[in-house]
Amino acid sequence: MDDLTTVDLQGEGNEASDLLPVENDALLGAHGWDRGYWTVLDEGHVEESIAVIGHAAGAADAEGWEVHPLTCLAGKEAGRTNDAEACARHDGWVYVLGSQYGSKGGPLQPKRAWIARFREDTIDRAVPEAEVELQVERNQFRLHRAVNDALDAADVVPIVPGDGVRERFIAATLERGRSEGKSWHHRLRERDVPMNVEAAAFRPGGTLLVGLRFPTGADGEPLLVELSGVPEMFGKPEAWPVVERVWVLAGATPPGALTGFRAISHAGGDVFDAIVGSIDATGKGSALLEDHPEGADVESAHWRFRLPAGGGAEEAVRVPAEHVRTLHGLRNVEGVSVSDGRAHYVTDEDERIQLRFA
Repeated sequence: MDDLTTVDLQGEGNEASDLLPVENDALLGAHGWDRGYWTVLDEGHVEESIAVIGHAAGAADAEGWEVHPLTCLAGKEAGRTNDAEACARHDGWVYVLGSQYGSKGGPLQPKRAWIARFREDTIDRAVPEAEVELQVERNQFRLHRAVNDALDAADVVPIVPGDGVRERFIAATLERGRSEGKSWHHRLRERDVPMNVEAAAFRPGGTLLVGLRFPTGADGEPLLVELSGVPEMFGKPEAWPVVERVWVLAGATPPGALTGFRAISHAGGDVFDAIVGSIDATGKGSALLEDHPEGADVESAHWRFRLPAGGGAEEAVRVPAEHVRTLHGLRNVEGVSVSDGRAHYVTDEDERIQLRFA
């Protein structure tokens, strides 16, 4: 393995996802931290899943780390969400995205199809004592429909899912929706591709980049979907996000493999850091890996890419990536953040959270 420092943190739940730097000096000061990161613990409702990791000012790099859950008030949406996966910041708001997916064996689950947000600057005290109002928009597969329609129309050719994936994720979800009279069932089509969101970051212009763990491109390369209209979804149930562009991360996939996004962080301007890795975890009954075993045995790797300014229709959809490092022996890296040239990573481990940094 690369020469990385590892720190074990105890957390309420495991499977920590993402590292979004804290930009609230009052919050850092209340804890005596010199830096902090928002993360999500994806085994629970979103209001129970947001946490902050902080480092004590003056402590050695490998010491003084803490993790605390944030007390969130989700109102009428309390208890109606699951599977938080990614964090992103825009205009003073911290956004949290659900996977929009399902269990590893299917079907898709509407309780995972949501986006939430909170105002970071409302937190002026230590997190365990603070309460924050969380706005939650369950999208009832609107994002699934928008992305699938965009993939059909884009120059990008997505992978064709195996028959087992289509049966267990799409056909089974449609059957449930029709038989139970769900209002969302008309937003799915038999030839749809299930979508698993694992990463997110805003561009400077306010569009949201959503990194997909699945589907991949036809050649196994990671796909990135750029959305406009995300802030406008809040408080407007009829509002739909608009897919402005589908990008392919070129050069980040080993020959013969499938890879998806595991994390994205904004590095400034239109430059982003990303973790790319396997399309699903092994040994957990993954329908994806039963149909696509070439997406299993892939080490996590850190890549950096720059999107072309503007992103108009004339721009190339393939984005070249620069290799930063392969995280040898690690297949469960879920977050990346780089500051002052130093990379921090978070991995999900049984009953603990691990930070690793270069």
